Amino acid sequence: MSDAAGPRRGIDPDRIKLVQPFRDRGNLTWYVSYTVESRRSQRVSTRTTDRRSAEDFRAQLVAGLVAGAAGDAAHGVELTVGRLLDDYIKSREGKIKAHERLGFAVARLRPHFGPLTIPMLSEGIYDAYVASRRRAGIKNGTIRKELVVLRTALNRAVNLRIIEAYPPIEMPRTPASKNRWMTHDEFDALLDAAASQHMRVYLHLAIATAARKGAILELTWDRVDFERGLIDLRVSEDDDGRQVEETKKRRARIPMTPTLRQVLMDAREAATTDYVVEYRGGPVVDVKKGFREACVRAGFTYTVLDKDGNPVVSKYGNPLVRHKFSPHDLRHTAASWMIQSGVAEEEVARYLGDTVQMVRRVYGHHSPEFLARAAAAVDVGARRRAKKPKEVEEA
Repeated sequence: MSDAAGPRRGIDPDRIKLVQPFRDRGNLTWYVSYTVESRRSQRVSTRTTDRRSAEDFRAQLVAGLVAGAAGDAAHGVELTVGRLLDDYIKSREGKIKAHERLGFAVARLRPHFGPLTIPMLSEGIYDAYVASRRRAGIKNGTIRKELVVLRTALNRAVNLRIIEAYPPIEMPRTPASKNRWMTHDEFDALLDAAASQHMRVYLHLAIATAARKGAILELTWDRVDFERGLIDLRVSEDDDGRQVEETKKRRARIPMTPTLRQVLMDAREAATTDYVVEYRGGPVVDVKKGFREACVRAGFTYTVLDKDGNPVVSKYGNPLVRHKFSPHDLRHTAASWMIQSGVAEEEVARYLGDTVQMVRRVYGHHSPEFLARAAAAVDVGARRRAKKPKEVEEA
């Protein structure tokens, strides 16, 4: 094993070079090139065409390789992080619904971590990844999700005794919850702006059930009970009638509102598939595009400005435009309306399939009674008004 203070055996820091291997193809991205144990050259993308940024990336990578010299476990030297990521994603196939998104995260992680072995991992390596993603304009929330996938893959390898350990990953700070919600007028405007039938059905379902996007798009007609006026958002049941969890997100059985009942009856007559939300004879994979188009028509967009108040330009040369709402905001909207109307937190929690603690933490401030007693305790005017009649009597 090499000395912890020195460079890794077989790695000469002076030979860790910046290269542009695809320059002749018009790709000016810088890569860090190095050789491990006299094997073939390894390359790690810096994900930037700027030489100065690439130099910073290389410096962090070199620091990470040197700092990671201790801990050359026998398995770790031979095994790459890319192999562990691939093994992890294969192990989850067919077991989780978000497998495609998991693949997206691994695709982002692989260029940076893929060629590395476990002993090469260090705080400097992780910091270099975070820095490169931020330079690409990626926010902390997305970077956290990607690093969680990496951490989970490494934890799996530890649990299976494939590796002994790995340097802990310090996550970027959790972004503040947006918790955006619409007013009644804003939802009406969005509904009027929905151009297609499947989007209108989706919007009605989303606001009336407060369900997550996945639950709505997976809803089939056999779980819509017109006779009893119920919608069963749960995936399936066992022989005892208990929900079989195929996702960690809890789902509920929801009563139909009169408006939703009519919308669903009309949709049932026109249905050509088993799915409640359908488009051109098939299930809808995502409503992101249709939702954004409705936001544009309803005027729910804004131009991103820099710190000087100037429009931020996208990589295509156009002003960067964001949408004020997302499909998940409909769930926040439904919950907020319930709390604002005085519905008990316990009832809202059952409707959402969440805990009372979560409802209180996320939506409690919408309650008309939220902190009312605390505010009354510091109402100076109330104390003075209560004091005046007594002073009049004494006079």
